[in-house]
Amino acid sequence: MFPWRAKHFLLPLLCAFALSAQQPPLFRADVDLVRVLTTVRNQAGDLVGALQKDDFTVFDNGARQEIAVFERRTELPLSIALLVDTSGSTNKELLYETDSAARFLRALLSEGNPEDSVALYTFNYEVTMQHDFTHNYRSLEAG
Repeated sequence: MFPWRAKHFLLPLLCAFALSAQQPPLFRADVDLVRVLTTVRNQAGDLVGALQKDDFTVFDNGARQEIAVFERRTELPLSIALLVDTSGSTNKELLYETDSAARFLRALLSEGNPEDSVALYTFNYEVTMQHDFTHNYRSLEAG
């Protein structure tokens, strides 16, 4: 008789525990400044880098937020490893891939932080480093 009662008591308890374990955790913090990094493209897909603070509006849960600090580029340099898929399955798209990569690199290295650097890799059945980290667009373009 005792095991039957234990089962009826433990089953709802285990169900409640399982349901509470599925709920995502909720974190709350009081902060004065939140950093938001953005990349803006036009309808043609080109990067737009000449935007000013007044070109942006930031909302948090529907409430408009003040933009306290605005930088066109972050002062922290980026280190980016760019991987280009050169496998046979992308053979038809390789020209599109390399053109997109070149436009990305040109925009990043001309408008970004002067200390940003990019390493270029290609991959098919193996990964090959074409160029180590550099800020020199011409040397990356050759790769």
